[in-house]
Amino acid sequence: MADNNNEYLDAIGDMSFLPKAVKDDNADRAFPKLKHIESLSRLVFAGVVSVLTILYLVFLFVLGPQSHFFPSEINGSFGFLGIFVTALMALSFLAAHFYGYMYDTKLSLKEEPNKHSIQHSLSVALYYVAFIFLYSSIFATILRSFVFKTYFASGSSFAQNLGLITYIILMVIAVIGIILAFLKPNISKFYNYVVLGLGLWVVIFFAQILTKNYAMSSNYGIMLLIFGAVFADIALLFLLLQKKKPFLRSLFQFSLTISAVFDFLAILVYGIVNAY
Repeated sequence: MADNNNEYLDAIGDMSFLPKAVKDDNADRAFPKLKHIESLSRLVFAGVVSVLTILYLVFLFVLGPQSHFFPSEINGSFGFLGIFVTALMALSFLAAHFYGYMYDTKLSLKEEPNKHSIQHSLSVALYYVAFIFLYSSIFATILRSFVFKTYFASGSSFAQNLGLITYIILMVIAVIGIILAFLKPNISKFYNYVVLGLGLWVVIFFAQILTKNYAMSSNYGIMLLIFGAVFADIALLFLLLQKKKPFLRSLFQFSLTISAVFDFLAILVYGIVNAY
């Protein structure tokens, strides 16, 4: 991208007002180039996310084995599997966030269309990997099979395995998202909108089950899960409008991160109280 084009993009966020020649040069961009101060704020934010992730992992692995969090019991409690998958959830989101930062500030400026396309697809795919581990953690911990079998003790085998069925469906949705990101980017864009808007509301459908199994922590936990879904929807709004102003791209990333934080905290709340 030429230097004079960068100057235009630095001065004017909305690409619809750019001269035709400049718009043509940036036709393959999903959002205007970020300004320097915005890039710096994104770097600082990524650093904060890294520190919080480290603290989360320390809390997870220090208190977990001591049975203060995810206690290991034979009655279907979380155990080490929950700790391990939850750690992968945090690390996968950190990887997706950092690659998103690199894509937004550096990689998206590549002039080679093929490389740009692959980098964008990889950025989308990493968030789907984070989505996979998020729900892997949820269904290995707060919505593990023991919870469904207890709640539907007198119900059918389908009801008792509802958690596993839901988890498999979500994994299929995520895998389809990854495949579309690389093979059908135009379809992928609209597919991503739907998943981002609705994907985190799935766990809310099981609010009654959570309330039954986690008496003390259910209200706080459900509230955090709802906040996570709401901020994902806010992120979707910024994603849809990101071509208008460059800072909306950063607000999309900030909202998406806040959404993940609420979901991560919800798992901590349920794990700490762990009231059956």
